[in-house]
Order: sequence, then structure tokens, then C-alpha cells
Amino acid sequence: MKLSNTGSTGMSQFKQALIDVGLNPTEAHDIDITLNSATLSSYKVLILSSNNRRFSAAEKTAVATWVNAGGGLVAWSDAAFGWANGGLNSTDGLLSDNDLTQQFGIQFLRDNGAQSFTYSQWAVDHYINNFNKNAGITIKAEGVSAVRTSTPATIIGALPQGMNLNTLDGPVTAADAALSVAQPGQGRVVGYFDRNAFWNAGAGTNINEVNNKVFAQRLILWASGANNNPINTSPTANAGSDK
Repeated sequence: MKLSNTGSTGMSQFKQALIDVGLNPTEAHDIDITLNSATLSSYKVLILSSNNRRFSAAEKTAVATWVNAGGGLVAWSDAAFGWANGGLNSTDGLLSDNDLTQQFGIQFLRDNGAQSFTYSQWAVDHYINNFNKNAGITIKAEGVSAVRTSTPATIIGALPQGMNLNTLDGPVTAADAALSVAQPGQGRVVGYFDRNAFWNAGAGTNINEVNNKVFAQRLILWASGANNNPINTSPTANAGSDK
């Protein structure tokens, strides 16, 4: 899932989509960095993509401080993030995300292995769905990891009606979502239930399906501080060079 990878499961087109709206994406291997104030101060948005290492209590605190001061945290999970421990019931990826996201009311559950499906009925109008909960943005997802949502996070898109969780996570609850967000302090946090939607041409879905590209752009732009009010213009980065 590297930004430089032009293969089917690479994310070079995701990278270009962000560049197209004025962002400047870079990547790092999770085991090669420490999330502290020095590292985080260089970035506007931190995306947890295919990470699977456990983050320390100090890193959790550093991320909370950075987000509250205006940083944006975006995360999604997948069973495949377990690498050698992969498989549908893997928890490596979700535990890695939850080390940082759960403090904001965003908890990832296991991959449910669902077949690909489209989604367009959101819970509320929001920048990410182009301020139109009724098919303002249509996405196509596959094999999703639901977001269990609690205060201070709120649900922007509920889990699709009739969809089940991984059996190890029990029955669906009203708190389980496709997309949830939080706005602690001056910052923003996003939890989304699928990674396949951002692939170049992967199985099930990819960034070229329906509105996945525009969704990806609006997702990251909102995390970077885009205007919360409806505007009839294409998504672009706010003033300054965002990374």
C-alpha cells in the first residue's frame, strides 16, 4: 500500500489525488518513526494506513496534544495489516490504530470480510459527503472494519443496514459506523471502515470506483482543516503547504 507503488494494490493514484487538491503527502514505515512533538510538528495530517505496531503511552499523549492544537488524524483498518498474523480475525492493525484513536471515541473492530457494496446514505450533512447526506457522495467499499463510536466522536455514516460484524465482535450496535469524526480542541480525527477504496486497482473496489477519489480528497482535506460550511466549489487545501 505504498504511495510510490503503481501496482494494483499500490496507492500512487491516492497520492496524486491529494496532490491535485494542494496537499503534499509523504510516507514512513511505522517502526521507523516515533510519534512525538518534534515529528508531528512537521505535519498537518497523520494518516494511519497499514500500520500494525503498538504505539506507546507517550506517543498517545503526544498525538492527543498535537490534535488538540490543530492536527488532523485519519485512520482505517484491515485484517491484512496483521502481516504474518493476518487473516480475517487478525487484531494487529486495529489494536495499532486504537492505541491512538480510541482516546477520541473511535474504536476499530475486526474485518468483517464483506463483499463489495456501494454506500450513499449518510447520517448527516458534512463536508466529507459534500454537505448532502442523500447521495452527495457515493463510495464503494469491500471487507470493512466497522468503527465503534463514542463521545467525543459522532457518526457521519452508520454501518449499512443489514450488514453484520465479524462474529467475534458480536452483534451490530447503534454505535457502529462506516465513518465517524471527532473535533477535539482545534483538531480533527476521522475513522473510516475501508482501505480497499484507496487502491489503484485492487480487488473488490479501488479509487476509480464511483466517487471514491473525491471522497478520499474530501476526507483528508477535512482532517486538514477545510471549511465546515457548505461551499459550491471543488475541494482544495486551505492556505499554506499541507502535508
